Amino acid sequence: MRTRDGTSGERRAAGRARGGRALRGALAIAGAARLALAGVAAAPVPGAAAEGVAQDAAAEAAAREAFELELEEWTLLLHNAAPRPAPGDPVRIQCVPSDEALARLAGDFVVHGRLEVEDFRAPAPEDTPLAVAIPGGELGAQVGLTIVCVGRPRVVRTPEGGYEAGMETLRYVALLDRDRSWWSPRSDPVRADVLRHEQCHFDLAEAQARRLDAAAEVWRRRSAAAGATPREAAQAFLAGWRAHLEAVRAEMHEIQTRYDRETRHGSDPARQAAWLARCAAELEAFRGR
Repeated sequence: MRTRDGTSGERRAAGRARGGRALRGALAIAGAARLALAGVAAAPVPGAAAEGVAQDAAAEAAAREAFELELEEWTLLLHNAAPRPAPGDPVRIQCVPSDEALARLAGDFVVHGRLEVEDFRAPAPEDTPLAVAIPGGELGAQVGLTIVCVGRPRVVRTPEGGYEAGMETLRYVALLDRDRSWWSPRSDPVRADVLRHEQCHFDLAEAQARRLDAAAEVWRRRSAAAGATPREAAQAFLAGWRAHLEAVRAEMHEIQTRYDRETRHGSDPARQAAWLARCAAELEAFRGR
């Protein structure tokens, strides 16, 4: 993550200084990271001629080179495995293969922290549907939220001669997209209330990312898929991973919508207070993740 003062590192960006929370840059997934091949070289056949062994080694090297070229394509497929957001949907899921790719994520992103009006940089739309009908009600602000899975995929050759594809490393991060977050001037008279309501939206996304991160090893093991060829294993893995990301998106959408519905977009003081307490409790439950 590139901070405003030019330094790098997510740890710095998460350090709570407002100037150190920005993620900027052009998205460059292709070539950012390659799926890793943990190949198991075939043992020489006892008594085989040296020439035959050399030919086998050359064939193995050629196969490995072609294999790695295909893996660049699979890295792009990993990026494309994320479910496509519906128009106007404030919640999104993305997947990148490395911390370097996360740092180059296109857009004006910030890690979890205290919201300020300056974080809402998109123009306010003329009309946005409410999660619950409120006579005469209008939305005064909206946060654009993204949960990013940061995972390095790999394909390994199994002792049985087949292949297994899965995540070598995996973690989850919740981000605010300031380019998709908007604030209406009609919210200015009740700025503190609107900010508290939107803060809880951000907190809920952060809590979900922390829950996923706490179970990252479980998701990493579950995502593994086998195949007779590297491509077959990778395709099976990507199909399962796509389903996982869709489930994450659906859960995120459901809880964010339920929060708006139950609090009537923050207009019900008692229910808003109850949800603020819930948000604080969920963040505390996974503190340090």
